[in-house]
Amino acid sequence: MTMHEKHRDWIEARGIDPVLAERLGLETVSRNGANWLAVPYREAGETINHKYRLTSEKRFMMDQGAPLSLWNADCLSDPKVLSGQAPVVICEGEMDAIAAIQSGFQYAVSVPNGAPATQTDDLNSATRYDWVDRHADQLAKVREFIIAADSDQAGYNLAADLVGLLGADRCRFIEYPFPAKDLNEV
Repeated sequence: MTMHEKHRDWIEARGIDPVLAERLGLETVSRNGANWLAVPYREAGETINHKYRLTSEKRFMMDQGAPLSLWNADCLSDPKVLSGQAPVVICEGEMDAIAAIQSGFQYAVSVPNGAPATQTDDLNSATRYDWVDRHADQLAKVREFIIAADSDQAGYNLAADLVGLLGADRCRFIEYPFPAKDLNEV
């Protein structure tokens, strides 16, 4: 199925080009009696997981038993990223990463499960960050990360966790103009 008209309208209302969203694989799927906006998570061109979102309310789910991966992880293998010529923008959500791509920052990824309500006590055992181990080789080659977490407490927690996981010396941060709280709003 392609994208339902209501999903296209919702995406357009967020300032995102629905043609770009469809090119990135977003589509409408029917599950549990509802139409969900499905965002594919791909590695080496193969879909390994999906995040599903109801646009009528803020409710999410992912494919059961699928691995946690960064959305748009394939950009980590681009020669410009690997050679340090281009930074990687890490976003809290896929729509923020799509907004970055639409704005010309093609090396944008999103964490798979948003931001934690509290700062993580033990980053090494936090299963929410299993994607770091999954992409360890690629992440180690990134010279600079631009952290584009939301400007709320959960976003600050995510930013602090990412600094701990990726190294403070490689992390830069975005400050949004008031009253925007995330990259997509800007």
